[in-house]
Amino acid sequence: MIINNPEILLKNTDCETLEEIRVISLRNQQITQCLKILSRCENLTILYLQSNMINVKDLNNLVNFPSLKKIDLSDNQLETLPTTKIFAGLTKLQFIYLHNNNISKWQDL
Repeated sequence: MIINNPEILLKNTDCETLEEIRVISLRNQQITQCLKILSRCENLTILYLQSNMINVKDLNNLVNFPSLKKIDLSDNQLETLPTTKIFAGLTKLQFIYLHNNNISKWQDL
């Protein structure tokens, strides 16, 4: 499933606008892409995406999350991570969970 509709995001929160969303959980929803639409949540600080089908292509959109402090990507389809350039703008990021993915090489981390 590709999430590209703001209404789907708002349905998963108590917020009325995307700008109000600070924490969102999209666990276990068979999502393959969602970060492009989530980047419109300007104040998002915590993002739970475990047990989906997220891949490295979607992670390239992480560059648009300056407020993100925590992201859980465990139990997805990740075999590698995007370049360090993608993470350079995530200056507030403190926690990233990647367990139970398909990352097999240390250099990919």
